[in-house]
Amino acid sequence: MNNQTPDPAGRAAPEEILLQVSGLTKDFELGGKEIRVLKGIDLEIRKAETIAILGVSGVGKTTLLHILGALDRPSRGRVVYRGEDQSTRLDKELARFRNQEIGFVFQFHYLLSDLSALENTMLPALIGGMPRKQAALKATGLLEELGLSDRVAHRPGKLSGGEQQRVAVARAVIMDPQIVLADEPTGNLDTESAQVVEDLLVRLRDTRGIALVAVTHNPRFAARMDRQIRMHDGKLVEAEKPESNSIKDGT
Repeated sequence: MNNQTPDPAGRAAPEEILLQVSGLTKDFELGGKEIRVLKGIDLEIRKAETIAILGVSGVGKTTLLHILGALDRPSRGRVVYRGEDQSTRLDKELARFRNQEIGFVFQFHYLLSDLSALENTMLPALIGGMPRKQAALKATGLLEELGLSDRVAHRPGKLSGGEQQRVAVARAVIMDPQIVLADEPTGNLDTESAQVVEDLLVRLRDTRGIALVAVTHNPRFAARMDRQIRMHDGKLVEAEKPESNSIKDGT
């Protein structure tokens, strides 16, 4: 992780900032009326930083995540990745950006039912132009790392919910992204499986230097992050960092 010292105002040095959004606004039309979901959001994400985004359902958390990951475009505002404004890029350029720089983990794993765990994990690499043999070797290594060495050939229907989500994590990191965006990644899992997936996601920073932004309703998961940010009425409010590290460390 970049160890540049913040300036006296507490802001991160420019080289620390991986993704930055400013003045972010998103409007939707519903029943002939314009609904503003995001209302001028400013957010900086640093390299290898972990952030939890909290808030009640319907306040725009998923919308924000989609814009951060270039799955959607803002109505107004800028999305800057490593100094480059993504808001003005063509769809083809954004697709390449998503493939190479962003990993996604959703509440529903979205694995393809006709493909094995190995083939599902390989998909982003194949889309990105990686030779099939290389993609297979890398995917196999990832699945072994995540404790799925004996499930490589299994299709999703033969995997438990926790195993399916671990495959989704492997798929998310196969292209060595700088950021993983997770939307309620443990929302459909039992307590034990959820703990395993949480551990995997939090450790991405330590093992791979990957930043993590996770939308979650799970306070224990959120407490393990570097920052907790609450969304309310289309805006972000940063919560105080927990005084104790006992939850963050999983003890």
